[in-house]
Amino acid sequence: MQESPTDERNLFARPGPVAACFAGAGLLDGLLSLLNGAPEGFGSALAVLLITLGFWLLLGFACWAGLGLLGLLVGPQVLRDGLVRARGWLNEARDEPDPEHDRARLATAMAWLVGAGVWLLLGAGVLAYLIATRNGPWLISAASLVVHLLLLPIGVIAGLAARRGALFTLEALASGETFAELLRVRTLMTLVRRTRVAAAALTILVMVLAEFVSIDNAFLRLFRAVDGTAFLLPLIAIAALPSLHRTNLSGSAPARGLIAMVAGLAIAFAGLQSDGARIDVATTAPTSKYVLKQLQRLTDFDGDGVASAPFGNDCGPNDPTIKPFAEDPTGDGIDQNCDGQDGVAETPGAQVAELPPAKPLEPRGVQPNLVLITIDALRADHLGAYGYQRPVSPVFDSYAERGVLFLEAFSQDSGTGPSLWSLMVGKTPFQVKLERPERFPPRLAKTETTLATRLKRSGYQTAAVLCGQVFGTPWWNLKDGFDTFNELCGAKDKHQASRVTREALKTWRELTAKGPTSMWVHYYDPHSPYYNSPL
Repeated sequence: MQESPTDERNLFARPGPVAACFAGAGLLDGLLSLLNGAPEGFGSALAVLLITLGFWLLLGFACWAGLGLLGLLVGPQVLRDGLVRARGWLNEARDEPDPEHDRARLATAMAWLVGAGVWLLLGAGVLAYLIATRNGPWLISAASLVVHLLLLPIGVIAGLAARRGALFTLEALASGETFAELLRVRTLMTLVRRTRVAAAALTILVMVLAEFVSIDNAFLRLFRAVDGTAFLLPLIAIAALPSLHRTNLSGSAPARGLIAMVAGLAIAFAGLQSDGARIDVATTAPTSKYVLKQLQRLTDFDGDGVASAPFGNDCGPNDPTIKPFAEDPTGDGIDQNCDGQDGVAETPGAQVAELPPAKPLEPRGVQPNLVLITIDALRADHLGAYGYQRPVSPVFDSYAERGVLFLEAFSQDSGTGPSLWSLMVGKTPFQVKLERPERFPPRLAKTETTLATRLKRSGYQTAAVLCGQVFGTPWWNLKDGFDTFNELCGAKDKHQASRVTREALKTWRELTAKGPTSMWVHYYDPHSPYYNSPL
């Protein structure tokens, strides 16, 4: 029999449908990046879309080439026969005239679903625990893999038990005429076909909720923790292949699909010329950020932690002593820090920033206004007051000159959560009593009293202006005691120091005009990946 161009055996034979599906997912990835971030103008937004489109075409090419390699290893005929056999099994199940055989197939399908579901849910529970207890990524990955292997027999047992129970239940239900026709594979296939649009809409809804809405829900919290959107997008692209394969795109010549992929890569390289777009992709693109991270690792030829162009801005790709922010002694004729000149570049006006003279504290008995500023991932050795040679912190340095500067100070913990609940309660992280410590962030026990609560009892107006999605979690009672608690960033880009400052100053002016005020301001901008803010 002559093979039809839309036969399932040709599903991966031509790269055209693969390129189209993955290009669509790439544009969606780029759109999510734009909605999550704050691109600087139309050009930067376009560059983000070009980068994600090109990366996804690269993923599509890898998928197509991988299946081609698999076909070579096992034999093209074996791969094609497997696809045809799977399609044949579905057709036979759809046209099965014997209801009893139909019910057996349904029971087997339910067994697979239950077994896989139990296996995945137990594994997800262990994964959630590993994430909540703040283990490292390599330990989480290795432990999760081992646990899933150990849980496999439990999934098999659950599946076998589910098959027996399902078969018994189906037989009992089939005795009534009402359910006899409903309990058929063809009915199930029709239901799946008619609800696939609703399933796709539900999937997109979950992604939108996880990306843009701060809802304290166990499922969404786990979904965000494992970066579910990054994994769903490739699944959406693959799931769309059969439908797109039936269109005339599947009849396109293989060369056209390859040309589209190569052109997409060239477009991505063009987009990568924009530093701002590359930063936006690295921080906000659900899936492309992982592609960029791997490409940056592969192009860090000298092992200095900075990728070569176009994936990074290492001007000395083969010399680990030459990279951005390296020490650049004046007079050696070498531009070690990639700023285009020998020696440290002076920022106009950076060294002349001054603060007004300090005012003495209010007389005893008068409550002074209080401000607590915390900054995520800020390095002391990169501040001028602590000897850093580049003029990156002129205001801080000026303030340090007229105040008290601690030469040795240590964070309570390496993680933001434990460090802050320690700071706000006044105990070490392990002394603070917690409710549900396996959940992140855990609640403070009712016996603990926060700094804001104590200040409020002392007559202060209490306010917080912060950036960081974890602070907006309704479950976390670190916000107890604050009259106003304004988390500005949500699920969007956290590099918004100027916005935090503007809102903090506005709130400060309003409250100090009414009476004694204490305010907590938290910035997230120095957090990885590091880049120079345009503001």
